[in-house]
Amino acid sequence: MTDKNRSPRITVLMSVFNGEPYISESVRSILNQTFTDFEFLIIDDGSTDGTSKILERFSENDSRIRVLRQNNQGLIASLNLGLSLARGQFIARMDADDISLPRRLFEQVIYLEANPSIGLVGGQVAVIDESGSSHALKRLKFPTSARAARKKLHFGSPVAHPACMFRTRLAKSSGGYRSYFTHCEDYDLWLRISEKTETSNLKNTVLLYRVHDTNTSVMKRHLQIKGSLLAYIAYRYRRDGKPDPVESWSCIELQSLSSSCSDASLFSFVQIRMARMQIDDLSQDDYATALSLIPMSRLSLFESDIYTREELSRALIRVAFRACCASKYHLMVVFLLASIFFSPAVPIEAALQRFLALKSRTH
Repeated sequence: MTDKNRSPRITVLMSVFNGEPYISESVRSILNQTFTDFEFLIIDDGSTDGTSKILERFSENDSRIRVLRQNNQGLIASLNLGLSLARGQFIARMDADDISLPRRLFEQVIYLEANPSIGLVGGQVAVIDESGSSHALKRLKFPTSARAARKKLHFGSPVAHPACMFRTRLAKSSGGYRSYFTHCEDYDLWLRISEKTETSNLKNTVLLYRVHDTNTSVMKRHLQIKGSLLAYIAYRYRRDGKPDPVESWSCIELQSLSSSCSDASLFSFVQIRMARMQIDDLSQDDYATALSLIPMSRLSLFESDIYTREELSRALIRVAFRACCASKYHLMVVFLLASIFFSPAVPIEAALQRFLALKSRTH
């Protein structure tokens, strides 16, 4: 058990609101870690179900657990409260519905101590369903080098938020989580942390990520996508020595923002990111929007050292696959042909092979 008179090496930080179905399994996965020098700081954000009683029982039996109860303030406010109270040298994030594998804390703290240039580390993630089964579900792969993680940062989070560990002083000096970026607060923080340090991931699986109907990532996907693009634009402003523009963004549309970008490369990149959002998120069957990417007049938008023709070709093949799944076969053919147009070096046989490989994974 951790001596409360001294600082632990790690603060495990969790915020929970009405987490009764999964909270016990999640808490046990932390208490059963092979690395034991930690405090477990849990912010009960106004739960109205049985969560509070469950946490009370756990805290009575394990002195490492600190439970703080508050009226519902939301995730960002809860995490910032946890940051302000954390006593550990490192902070390990944990969600109330996921499961940390037993060696997670040990492997991550050893890695950070051995690599002082790395300030944020994650790991590989296995997806489980509501019952905890991983059968036929995917694994989420994250970059395992600082260079690959920095490249990934241009398009989204290089680490899984509930699977990461970072240096406490670094998160605090970067300003913590910002309320403007609801549903993508982690990505905004990683971008600001990246201005001071490097990021990477362990090669091992460290977390079982539970997917269910009430996941924020399931319910708020569109807000996450738009918010992450705004976070990236703010990052580019700071990188170019300009003031952080977030305070002036009370309400703004992405399209008007992209057209107002004075920097040509940033303008192109915003357009590329918006196009990628439209390609990668077809939950509303917005095929007409994705089709607008194909004409020759848009080709110049994809001349980028980050987003290549080859990557666009692969994205269009994914769209063709989704069109096929939706029985929109005429669009499937259009997207397959478009994928070849954007990457002439890729013969039609190779495009079809990629498409069939995607199709075979669903059977």
